Amino acid sequence: MYLTRPRLLYFLFLLSCFAAGACQSSDSVKPKAGICISFDDRSIREWYSLKELFARYNAKVTFFISGAAALTAEEVQMLKELEQQGHEIGSHGALHVRARDYIREHSYQEYLENEVFSNTRALEEKGFTPTAFAYPYGSGYWFTDLMLEKHFRAVRRAVSAHTLRKLAAADDVFFAPGENQKLIAANIDASSYMDEKIIVSAIQKAAAEKKVLLIFGHKPALSPKPGSYTFDITLLEHILREAGKQNLEFYRISDLVQE
Repeated sequence: MYLTRPRLLYFLFLLSCFAAGACQSSDSVKPKAGICISFDDRSIREWYSLKELFARYNAKVTFFISGAAALTAEEVQMLKELEQQGHEIGSHGALHVRARDYIREHSYQEYLENEVFSNTRALEEKGFTPTAFAYPYGSGYWFTDLMLEKHFRAVRRAVSAHTLRKLAAADDVFFAPGENQKLIAANIDASSYMDEKIIVSAIQKAAAEKKVLLIFGHKPALSPKPGSYTFDITLLEHILREAGKQNLEFYRISDLVQE
């Protein structure tokens, strides 16, 4: 069909409107700035006691379970209730070993079978479908990443302890949604000597830069012993409150990885 000048101009106008709309649509679906909180090991009863606290702040978190074969029926029921509340159940390994050390002493096949797959099977037998894995001690490397990413949607590491006092400057723990980036979390246990001032600064940075702050802990306590793998429940509530104040989205680990 022959295009007259008016028709050509009209066609170009429609094309420009379509392009502008597409750009606007792309911008509008960008994920919000947020915070991603996870908990490691098997403190099921203590985590369950935080259920109402999470609900109060509409928070969603991920629980990474180690030694899943040892879960009792009561603990499984508690985890089921947490899952029904919207939380994620992930895997943290059957043996809770450092990946590099275990592979060096045995083999990567034994690591996958004895540490990774056996724990996944134990969780599946109890009615869970883990799509995320957290390295015990936060310790992984490129080769294990390559193997685990074939079996899990998301794999989480941990930041080295010496960066925690300057958490806001630790770029590794700030995830940019939509980018191909490793998931690395900062420890909030008493062993990290994290305090409210440090964590507030990091939360504010996440809000300002439209990124997701990743943090994790182990066992909740009202008065954690210095240097222990326990975190202060009061600190956790302060984190939840500040995240809400900054209008941050609560993400589970698997939420951060696109299909």
